[in-house]
Amino acid sequence: MTTEVKKPNYLLRHERELRGWSRNYVAEQLEVDIVTVGRWERGDRFPHPYHRQKLCKLFEKNVQDLGLLPETSNTSDSQSLALDRPLQASDTSLQTPDTLHQTSDPSLSASGTPDQPIQVSSKNEQGRDIFSPFRRHRRIFLMGLVGLSVTALAGSSWGAATHCSSPQPTIQSKPLYQLIDPNTHNWINHLAYSPDGSMLAVADGNNVSAVWNLQERAIVCYYPTLNRWINDISWSKNDFLATANGSFSAGSIQVWHFPEQKPLFSLPRNYSMRTVSWSPTGNHIAFAGHGTTVEVWNPFTAQLVSHYTYAAPNLTGINRVKWSFDARYLASADDSNTVHVWEATTGKPITCYREHQNRVMDIAWGPGEYRIASVSTDHTARIWDALSGRSIVTYTGHKDEVHGIDWSPDKQYLASGSYDNTIQIWEALTGQPIVTYAGPDSHILTVCWSANGKLLASGSQGKGIEVWPGPP
Repeated sequence: MTTEVKKPNYLLRHERELRGWSRNYVAEQLEVDIVTVGRWERGDRFPHPYHRQKLCKLFEKNVQDLGLLPETSNTSDSQSLALDRPLQASDTSLQTPDTLHQTSDPSLSASGTPDQPIQVSSKNEQGRDIFSPFRRHRRIFLMGLVGLSVTALAGSSWGAATHCSSPQPTIQSKPLYQLIDPNTHNWINHLAYSPDGSMLAVADGNNVSAVWNLQERAIVCYYPTLNRWINDISWSKNDFLATANGSFSAGSIQVWHFPEQKPLFSLPRNYSMRTVSWSPTGNHIAFAGHGTTVEVWNPFTAQLVSHYTYAAPNLTGINRVKWSFDARYLASADDSNTVHVWEATTGKPITCYREHQNRVMDIAWGPGEYRIASVSTDHTARIWDALSGRSIVTYTGHKDEVHGIDWSPDKQYLASGSYDNTIQIWEALTGQPIVTYAGPDSHILTVCWSANGKLLASGSQGKGIEVWPGPP
């Protein structure tokens, strides 16, 4: 076993000392403690993406200048990166959401500004083609098939809120198989199954999105994006892929018709995009990022359909946007500890859920139900009524931040992924844990059920994709 060698981040320390700043000053500006800044400079910990953005803003430097990326920092790609997480945000309440604004607003155009055309490109930020289409890779680590023991637990009604973290679930440590991409960092931000469940699309911490053929365990194509990071990916019912891309200074939304390589639609923005979601009909996409607005577009006509703007000016970003099963409602999870629900066509506010104590990272609508599951850096997952905001179940089985959540197609189970390096499956009706998958020695960022509920894919920080069996 190779011993991990931690190297100091001399670039970050140099920039701080060049300005005559103390560690305490940097800590105060970023709202962390002085010990955390020391860990970053010594290489003991790697800043969370939230803090990386704040460091770049404070120093007025990019991530390369501050050594804040694996390939430019003093931490090699082969090392496991230990990330610090943001401290709990201040407990500020959001105002009631603004109503929906229609396309009469000239500030929102396909180019980000009224006088620029839509940009269509299949090249990266430097204008170079990155990967040729349909390039296949076989460097994949297959792990043995495992069985799944399921604990049978009694159900209960939705009548009262349930708080549950026990009994202890069955623990499995081996996935069905693992998918490692030799050409990227394998930092998996989000995953999306194809409609038939045969393919898996990946939002990677790199400027290409890969599509895996699960039966062949091979990558069938790459989609180069306009920005460095792919923060989210969504696959429509009619085989269109949409990605939310970003960097510290810009972002974009791109759409392709799988398996075609030329993007159908590219929409740049002057801030990073974090999330994108296809409507159930496959006609519209909703997306958002480091801002206060959720936009709804028809990418086939390149027209803005509507947008919804938060009333709170201090909102730092929207982490996830999802449609209800019937496309009637949209819900968005944000950095201000809340989830907003509104009517997609009218903008009428329905609910502002405020029970989380820290950033809400992901949400999932119940299949065929107006119920939402949400997860947060407060270590909890919650199920609540989307129309009333009434809490139903609070799940406290995780020991660290929870970043991923998905509802099984049969409505019975929730899968949640956490910084405690586990994926946990639990009953939606009761919150009772069923099985814990001990993932790779890395934070779990996303989980995703296949359409038939037989497979569960998880993505982590730098350790690729693992595919697990779903409950029988």
